[in-house]
Amino acid sequence: MAVNLNIDPQESYNQALKAIDAAIAASPERLPVYFMKASVLMSQQKVEEAERMYLKIQSEREFNDLEVVLIRAFRELKQSHPE
Repeated sequence: MAVNLNIDPQESYNQALKAIDAAIAASPERLPVYFMKASVLMSQQKVEEAERMYLKIQSEREFNDLEVVLIRAFRELKQSHPE
């Protein structure tokens, strides 16, 4: 059996987002899944959508120190790479 090494990164992102969206639909209270989605969106340079995920989480609970650092880093990235 041959292994296809020509993996389309965009298709991988799309599959990951589908799985994450299914996890959110099944258990919307599981906030770490929103972080996963934000991470995938940032990998795609979709900063606005990633920020919406973080705002969703922020409305649900307080951030810990690491999360605050990540959010600041994403906002700085957004400012340095405007769409």
